[in-house]
Amino acid sequence: MLLHFAFNNWIWPVLAILCVWRITGLLCYETGPFDILTVFRKVMYKLHLGSLVECFHCMGVWVSVITVLLMFEPGLISIAGIFAVSGGASIIERFISK
Repeated sequence: MLLHFAFNNWIWPVLAILCVWRITGLLCYETGPFDILTVFRKVMYKLHLGSLVECFHCMGVWVSVITVLLMFEPGLISIAGIFAVSGGASIIERFISK
């Protein structure tokens, strides 16, 4: 844990959701500078993890795991926080993609 935020303050979970949504969008859809994210996706396909980068919601869960473990104190609330943050990012993605 690098940071020590609490889920009881509403701003930190909202920022975590926005962070997960943006990073997941970068990893799944964008090319990045010098096509570095395209290279990342090619490496994922070579490692037989291509379906992970094809699915925003799947990648969002893994990005959420990293984000929540870095931002919040580990514990049972963190497990629920992982699903809450990835779910929030998925809701934003579904709302924007329509």
